[in-house]
Amino acid sequence: MKKRWVFMTVVALAVLVCMAYASANTTPDFNGDGEVGFTDFLAFIETFGSHQGDEKYQPRFDLDSDGEIAFPDFLIFSNAFGKASPPPSISVCDRTPAVRDSIVALAPVSTCGEVTTGHLAAIDSLNLKGAGLTELKAGDFSGLTCLAKLNLRDNQINSLPDGLLDNLPALHWLNLGENQFASIPSQLFDFPNITHLYLHQNQLTGEIPEGLFALSNLVALFLHTNQLTGEIPVALGQLSDLERLALYSNNLTGEIPKELGELVKLTYLDLCNNMLTGGIPKELGNLSNLTDLWLHTNQLSGEIPNEFGNLTNLVGLWINTNMLSGEIPTALGDLSNLQVLTIHSNQLSGTIPKELGNLTALEALRLHTNQLSGEIPAELGKLSNLAGLSLNTNQLSGEIPSTLGDLSNLQVLTLHNNLLTGEIPPEIGNLTNLKRLVLYSNQLSGSMPVELGNLTAIEYLDICNNLLTGALPAELGNLSNLTNLWLNSNQLSGTLPSTLGNLSRLEALILFDNELSGPIPRELGNLSTLKSLLVSDNKLTGEIPIELSNLSNLVQLSLHTNQIVGEIPKELGTLPKLSELDIGNNQLVGEIPTALGNLSGLTTLGLNRNQLTGTIPTELGNLTALTALTFHVNLLSGTVPSEIGNLTNLEILTFNDNASLTGALPQSLTNLTKLKGIDFSNTGLCAPLDAAFQAWLQGIEETIGSNCSQ
Repeated sequence: MKKRWVFMTVVALAVLVCMAYASANTTPDFNGDGEVGFTDFLAFIETFGSHQGDEKYQPRFDLDSDGEIAFPDFLIFSNAFGKASPPPSISVCDRTPAVRDSIVALAPVSTCGEVTTGHLAAIDSLNLKGAGLTELKAGDFSGLTCLAKLNLRDNQINSLPDGLLDNLPALHWLNLGENQFASIPSQLFDFPNITHLYLHQNQLTGEIPEGLFALSNLVALFLHTNQLTGEIPVALGQLSDLERLALYSNNLTGEIPKELGELVKLTYLDLCNNMLTGGIPKELGNLSNLTDLWLHTNQLSGEIPNEFGNLTNLVGLWINTNMLSGEIPTALGDLSNLQVLTIHSNQLSGTIPKELGNLTALEALRLHTNQLSGEIPAELGKLSNLAGLSLNTNQLSGEIPSTLGDLSNLQVLTLHNNLLTGEIPPEIGNLTNLKRLVLYSNQLSGSMPVELGNLTAIEYLDICNNLLTGALPAELGNLSNLTNLWLNSNQLSGTLPSTLGNLSRLEALILFDNELSGPIPRELGNLSTLKSLLVSDNKLTGEIPIELSNLSNLVQLSLHTNQIVGEIPKELGTLPKLSELDIGNNQLVGEIPTALGNLSGLTTLGLNRNQLTGTIPTELGNLTALTALTFHVNLLSGTVPSEIGNLTNLEILTFNDNASLTGALPQSLTNLTKLKGIDFSNTGLCAPLDAAFQAWLQGIEETIGSNCSQ
């Protein structure tokens, strides 16, 4: 308390000095028109008789700076009446243009030549943010004796000239952030009255200088987003008035000093994104005023201190992406004001404390990517303000608590990559604000609840790689905001609901590796935003709907390993963005449409294991982006077109098991210098015997087929 009183006294003296400078160097030209006249008298007389602390008291009218506007001030005013106000000792016109223009804008004058010392003394704040400054002149701020705040942020300044900040007794707030300083200007260390110092986003290197510790009145110190190295100085713990400290995004090493726990006024501490090691000091639990603690993305180890339970004003705790181990302290359940708790991406073990259910103000709980085990506490269902719950990538077991359906504000729920069993609770359908539901890679069983059709806000739904059975609910067609539906690698059966065609925003429909049957609904052709349609490895029947050619944004179409019949629709050749077309391992018949040669962006074309007939279209030689082309196990006939040699990006090429393909492979294939595998076995095809072709063939990693006869 004594130190604070002393500092306030120093500030008061600085204000008096400011006033003294003003009275000593200016005339009472209150309106700044260049002379002391009747208008100035009217302004002066309105405050006459007032004292410091009165509502109408204004320091600029207290000409003798004694805290009272009285007869002595009137004598000073009378002596100056009718006289011109002197110009400043260093002309405003000679100052750096951006500084000059800012001063003129703050003074009630039109030109820099009209600015008086009175105008300068009246300026208490100067904002030069983003002014395009590359350098400053020593006299730029001369005469600004009452300047308290100076903002030089977002320029290209790399140094301060000597004397720039001289005679600025009232200055206590200085922002030099987002410039090009390579070191902290040493002249700043001579300003003990500085309370707010911002040097973030510069190019500061080296260690944090000791000179900063002379600034004992600092309230805010921002050095983040630089290239500072070395350890965090223990002496920072001496800055007892510090309320905000930001050192994040540097290259700081070593341990967090326990002395930081002595900064009891601290409300904001950010040390994230450095290379700090060692444990988290338990002394940080003394910072009872702390609201935000950022320690993430370091190399911190050890356990989370139980003393963190004392930080009852804490709103946000970010200690993720470290190497913390041990259990989550139950004491964290005492942080009743906590809104964000992120401790993911560590090596934490044990169970999730049920006490976390007491954090009723919590909006985000991120515990993912640890080694947590046991069941998900039902008590988490009491977190009524929770918007994000991430428990994925742990070793959690048991069932999903039905109480999670009570989290009416929840927008994100990620439980994937665990060992969860049982059925998906139908209560999840109550989460009408949910946008992302991610449950993949668990051992969930049973059918999909029809209540999932109530999730009208959902955009991303992923339950793939589980043990789900039963049919797809037709109610999924109600999810009008859905962009991604991933249900692959389950045991789902039944037909594809035609209601899926209502999902007008859908970009990915991923259903491969199930036991789905029946035809592909023609209604899927309505999905104009669809980019990926992957329904391979099922038991689908019927023909490929011509309506799929309406999917003008389609990039991937994978129908392989089903029981699809009929011919390949030539209309598929009109899909302008198609990159992958795999319709192999079906029961397709007829010829390969020449229109497929129009798919200029195609990288994969899988036609294998069907009953296709006819010749290989020469138009396929237009598909120069292809990396994989498979014709094997069909009923194709004729020769291999020389145009296949145009496919210079090809890595895989198969013709095998087409008994009616005949003749020598074309010499143009030697252009395929990226080819890693070719198979022309069990056909009438053969490899020419000339040296060039044979050399090319021997350079391929895997070749299966016979040479031509002599």
